[in-house]
Amino acid sequence: MSAPLAHLYALALRALDAHDRRAHELRARLAPVLAAGAAGLALLAGPAASAVARGGPACGVALIVTVCGAVVTVVAVGRLLSGERSPNALTLADAQRLLHEGDGMTSDARFYEAMIRGMRRLEQRSEREYDRLSRLFTGVMCGILFVLCGLALTALVG
Repeated sequence: MSAPLAHLYALALRALDAHDRRAHELRARLAPVLAAGAAGLALLAGPAASAVARGGPACGVALIVTVCGAVVTVVAVGRLLSGERSPNALTLADAQRLLHEGDGMTSDARFYEAMIRGMRRLEQRSEREYDRLSRLFTGVMCGILFVLCGLALTALVG
């Protein structure tokens, strides 16, 4: 392997590994957040249940907020954990397509240009996937917040 190609390959691997690491770190933060939400749910469920037994229209509104938050949380967690995609995978077919698109087989310079274009596309796909995961994680956090606020409001109102 030539020195420029080896350098290009090392840079591309570092960039894609950084994106992959960011996505895995985001997924790793999900378990503690869910555990904290479950602890809050366990602490507030009893007082909220006794408040609902006493009834009132404000309790109904607070329960609607709680249920909406629970639905948002479950949907966001499901989408976050489902479909472990790997946007960083450059397959042999992708590499062949890149080389034939840019006529990268004719010279070293064209080969490098084709590979750089391919690595840029991978980086963009990886960035979009990280943004998607980040939005879903924010949805999980908001859903948990709504559940806990709804339960606390139910307990306070009742």
